[in-house]
Amino acid sequence: MSDRTLKALLGTLGILLVIWAGVSLFSGRGGTSGAPTGAVSGFFQGVTPESTSEVRIRKPEDGTTVEIRREAGSWTVNGYATDSGTVARFWDAMGEADFGDRMASNPANHSRMGVSADSAIQLELVTGSDTRVLFIGKPGPRYGTAFARLPDEDPVYLLEG
Repeated sequence: MSDRTLKALLGTLGILLVIWAGVSLFSGRGGTSGAPTGAVSGFFQGVTPESTSEVRIRKPEDGTTVEIRREAGSWTVNGYATDSGTVARFWDAMGEADFGDRMASNPANHSRMGVSADSAIQLELVTGSDTRVLFIGKPGPRYGTAFARLPDEDPVYLLEG
């Protein structure tokens, strides 16, 4: 290989590295530009077994509803006594749930991601006089994630946990 060819290859490689660095820096994929803000960022704050009186999980496709209620110091599911270990695992999962990056802002994506009102699983948490609702859609791009959004908002976030 001649010196001229080597210099041309190294120059081309240098130009490609500069282009790659510029695209990476200005693409908006880094940092916290897609981090959750507003009501969705605090959705799970203060949700504990002690503060929550009822949890409803609705599947609109077939009308199935699961109601988890605290009655007289113990939890029931659809009115039946439940295993305390299963309830403890449920609350552990709720404690680990958190929102990742914003995945979409356009409401035209809601159906594709499974977070439209007529297709999403609806999670309702009743804490005192406050009822929080979250639409949970299709699985996300990584294991243990799903797409989620609040009913009156367009942004779709990655729910992790």
